[in-house]
Amino acid sequence: MENLFGGKTPAFLFAGIMPTSCIDGDNEGESISLTRNDLLSFDLAINGSSCTGYPMKIKADFPIEPYLKYQDVMGNLMNVKTYKVDSIFDFKKAFLFAHKFEGENEENSGWVSATLEFKDVVDKNLSLVVWTIDMVKVSIDEYGQIDKDIVKKISSA
Repeated sequence: MENLFGGKTPAFLFAGIMPTSCIDGDNEGESISLTRNDLLSFDLAINGSSCTGYPMKIKADFPIEPYLKYQDVMGNLMNVKTYKVDSIFDFKKAFLFAHKFEGENEENSGWVSATLEFKDVVDKNLSLVVWTIDMVKVSIDEYGQIDKDIVKKISSA
């Protein structure tokens, strides 16, 4: 999927695949049915170059690479103070690719794209759901003026 979005590079990106019927409203599925869907690999790129840690391969029904990357982006991987980290079995029910943009692009802008490789031809409607997070706070003062502030990274020390 070329050019998912362009412009200023976000601080974080999360992406998952779900049946389109769950987005439309389905009594059988949930709106957070983000599962593997027989995905074999996922490549996240900016301006045509793969981001650090991508492409990711999924082997033997255990998504260990995406799981570890997700935990790292969430700050759980090396944080011994984290009281609960989701198990890989929980992760398989809420399967997300995660990325923190750091140094991939000197201009801090560009086109983000994703390449997905499935085990077989996909015979159902799937949607790629993407969340981006920018470290910007927008507020409106008492005069109706909009202030935009860059949010500083909070240390987890």
